[in-house]
Amino acid sequence: MTRKLKVGDVIKSNRFRYGYLGDVEGPPCSRLKRIIMAGVTNVIDEERISEDKRVAMALRTGKKPPKIVRNSHYRNNKSRARSEFVVIEMGHYSSSGERGSCSADWILVQRLKQDGTFNLNGGLLWFYTNGDIAACNYIDQEEITIVRQMEHSFR
Repeated sequence: MTRKLKVGDVIKSNRFRYGYLGDVEGPPCSRLKRIIMAGVTNVIDEERISEDKRVAMALRTGKKPPKIVRNSHYRNNKSRARSEFVVIEMGHYSSSGERGSCSADWILVQRLKQDGTFNLNGGLLWFYTNGDIAACNYIDQEEITIVRQMEHSFR
């Protein structure tokens, strides 16, 4: 890639195949379920089920539920690596603290239809780029290909 990304750029990346489902608070401000890009294969969290919930589940299903449930939030998908996405929102993030400071651009992209037209219901991807942030959802700009530019129009 030869220039910084901007809103309206249609892009592709092999790294888009990796990601996990999550909420993002802060930039971008809206709390939407989206795929957060990641460079790791899986993260599993554990949820302890209260005794009251376990009793209710047992009555409902007739089976003894576990005390701990392990959830994988990863949504890796090879088809995203072949798909085109349009940059719909972007901004800059910076932070400083006891361990130093970091900054990067954050990018929100939306999946296009197979024919390259805008898809209002296309999946959302969110990632950092162009900075010095150490995050699993950082994608170096050299790993992103700009395919073309889309024009925003109102009808």
